[in-house]
Amino acid sequence: MFVPLGMKQTQWRDDFTRIVKGRAIAYVLGKDGYRQQMPFENAYGNGGLLTTVDDLLRWDQALSAGELGKFVTEELQRQTLLNGGRPIAYARGLFVQSYHGLREVSHSGATAGYRAWLGRYPQQNLSIALLCNAGDADVVRLAHSVADLFLPKLMPKQALGSAPTLSLSPEQLTEHVGLYFGLPTGSALQVTALDGSLRVGAGAVLVAQSPDAFTLGSSTVRFTSRDHFNLEDDSGGIQAFDRVQPWHPTAEQLTAFVGRYASDETLSTWVVSITGGKLELVPLDRRTTPLTLTPVYENTFWLEPRTTGAVGFSFDSHRQVSGFDWHTPRVYSLHFVRISADEGPH
Repeated sequence: MFVPLGMKQTQWRDDFTRIVKGRAIAYVLGKDGYRQQMPFENAYGNGGLLTTVDDLLRWDQALSAGELGKFVTEELQRQTLLNGGRPIAYARGLFVQSYHGLREVSHSGATAGYRAWLGRYPQQNLSIALLCNAGDADVVRLAHSVADLFLPKLMPKQALGSAPTLSLSPEQLTEHVGLYFGLPTGSALQVTALDGSLRVGAGAVLVAQSPDAFTLGSSTVRFTSRDHFNLEDDSGGIQAFDRVQPWHPTAEQLTAFVGRYASDETLSTWVVSITGGKLELVPLDRRTTPLTLTPVYENTFWLEPRTTGAVGFSFDSHRQVSGFDWHTPRVYSLHFVRISADEGPH
């Protein structure tokens, strides 16, 4: 498929030890700076493609021009229907969404320390390919920053973000400021007030449509009470977020979580230990870079890097730690049982 399309720099990673000319080494940011984080398996399909931004744009051009044939072109972008009939953003390997009210066909990617994004805005004839070799790169934000440079020029009669907005008083803004946590994905959003607007952290702006409804990119944040909001995506998906109080545990409180935890579902055992005053999580059977546990709210921690989700510890009737649930956007509430308060060899 690649040869007829002229994708001369594209190949499969069928031998991860093979030297590839011009290949960028992947890195991940750790406690002591960047470290190498390369894929250590042979893979076809997801995560197994070696390519360049030029070849990715050639692929996107072929898809836009229908060079892959009518059937493939249409089916790759046919959005999936749930049993209830509601379409979702995911199609067949592509997300069909909107950005600033424009149709966006895209997909991000991540494997080891590599990050990627490929997308296009069909009506504007704009395609963007982005590749990074740092695991902490936010490719969606970077790609949208590139899009923001070009989309206004391609829309002379229309300004991005031209939907009517509402100015809120400082009191109305302050009411929504706080930390919100969402299950079952383990996502957390820090809502702040800055320069007369609500923001996620110090970044994306929540554009007010009413005192309780805001647009966030292609999604809507809708407050149903002072301590709760729903994040609604443009395909009708809803994730609930509740206000939580930040937690700053003492060293003694952290000690209570130390131990070994096992999951029958994954047949794995993980170790929670303390290093430098912080909890760390590492698999028992192999030495890897530990995941750092950062407190979010009482007995619940983010895992660093954030893409690995969050863990919430549970207690028995004697108020002893009995296990934890691991929450990620792809795995909901994976349960681990505490099997020992001893760290064990690791």
